[in-house]
Amino acid sequence: MTAASEPATSNLSVEIADLHAYLDGVPAELRARGLFSSYEARLRALQEELLQERLAEFVQRHVRELAVDAQDPSDETKLDR
Repeated sequence: MTAASEPATSNLSVEIADLHAYLDGVPAELRARGLFSSYEARLRALQEELLQERLAEFVQRHVRELAVDAQDPSDETKLDR
């Protein structure tokens, strides 16, 4: 992870954990009535945002690695093509 994305990802993880713990403490009958559906929707949105950030970081890291590999003249297999 980059230094810039690490705090944002960390904050999301903490918020997800807190909200998840809160919802786990809510009685099932209250959750079944939909009284906490907005909290559950927020939890799903946070989880999706975290997943998107992690996927973007993964892609960026591998694009950088591919760019470095493409510029590496010491790799003779690339010269044969």
